[in-house]
Amino acid sequence: MKQFTSRSDEFILSELGDRISQTRLNANISQKLLAKEAGISQRTMTRIESGESVQFINIIRVLRAL
Repeated sequence: MKQFTSRSDEFILSELGDRISQTRLNANISQKLLAKEAGISQRTMTRIESGESVQFINIIRVLRAL
């Protein structure tokens, strides 16, 4: 985690979104299905994977669903 201490918030959100996206793709799950499983909208799922700002609770929901 030390690698993130000097990074911007935007970089961290982008990196987290990339990692969630890659995990989803490796599991062969669509954004639509993961959003449904997580109980969030598909638009929120897209925002997470794009590194946009979202409520942290939504990221937790996605991580649980993965």
